[in-house]
Amino acid sequence: MKKVRLMASAKLAITIAGCFGVAHAQLYPSKPIRLVVPFPAGGGGDILARVIGPAMVEGLGYPVIIENRGGAGTIIGTELVARSAADGQTILIVYPSFVISPALYGVTRFDPVRDFTGVGQAIAITMGIAVHPSIPVKSLRELVTLARLRPNEINYGAVAGTGHHLLGELLKLT
Repeated sequence: MKKVRLMASAKLAITIAGCFGVAHAQLYPSKPIRLVVPFPAGGGGDILARVIGPAMVEGLGYPVIIENRGGAGTIIGTELVARSAADGQTILIVYPSFVISPALYGVTRFDPVRDFTGVGQAIAITMGIAVHPSIPVKSLRELVTLARLRPNEINYGAVAGTGHHLLGELLKLT
């Protein structure tokens, strides 16, 4: 009886071991990593990718392909990554527009919370406001006061749907 149980246990162990051999883990990365920048080449997002890309190559030992897919306030590049396989091989560099665009435009084919997983922070951005020296202000408070005194005369420039755009709109509300 003991011999039969021992043989049954051995057969079960061999069967289980065989199953584990089939379910081996896949290596990551298994192909070049695609680092998508949702801005045109030459801008801040592109520069960031070209700084961290080589560090990723060094750390992972796999090529990193930087792909600029600018347009529509970052929606084109972001939707491209949202439609990619969720295998970690395609990575998106995000800025505040990542969460602003769906709220601002209302028609995106991605949900920043549901369709993406954050993997790390590469930089922190501080925003600033600069004025031409001919504008007679020395502080933000003075700029707001001047803008109230001269409505529709003070202009600002920003890419639509970005944090800079929202900062400008918030200042208009003050």
